[in-house]
Amino acid sequence: MYQLSNLLPSGRILDLEALDKAQSLQALLDSLTLTGAIRERVAVEEAIMSREVLMSTGVGYGIAIPHARLGFVDEFAVALGISREGIDYGSVIDDRPVKLVCMIVGPNGQHDDYLTILAMLMRFLKSERGKILSAFSLGEVHGFTKKYDTSAGGPKSDQRSELK
Repeated sequence: MYQLSNLLPSGRILDLEALDKAQSLQALLDSLTLTGAIRERVAVEEAIMSREVLMSTGVGYGIAIPHARLGFVDEFAVALGISREGIDYGSVIDDRPVKLVCMIVGPNGQHDDYLTILAMLMRFLKSERGKILSAFSLGEVHGFTKKYDTSAGGPKSDQRSELK
């Protein structure tokens, strides 16, 4: 089971101020590199950018999920960029500006885990979008991640009763 708060530590949650798509992706790659989540930055960057050329990873709702799975990556890592103004991301779904860019990098051979993490991230981003965009600090945003894990993709069972 994966905990979102471990996959997305506070050091990988960024404010993306007045950046375009390419600059946003570079900022997220910088974050993954500086926190030691990825070692082969050039190869990861090439994989992320190649995926964007094939088709935008904008998934609608003002959310984009650039991603890459590579053989030399040992474990999953996530970085989140927040743009309150929105980024022209070229989303083919709705062409709306993207405010949340969530990058996933992971090992190539763990397809089921990847899909489970992706589902958890989508639930988190869609459910917490308003709170994320109105948060006073990046630490507050990280606090929102603590109730998400891959056991059900949403809030942990011990906290579900608190949410009712």
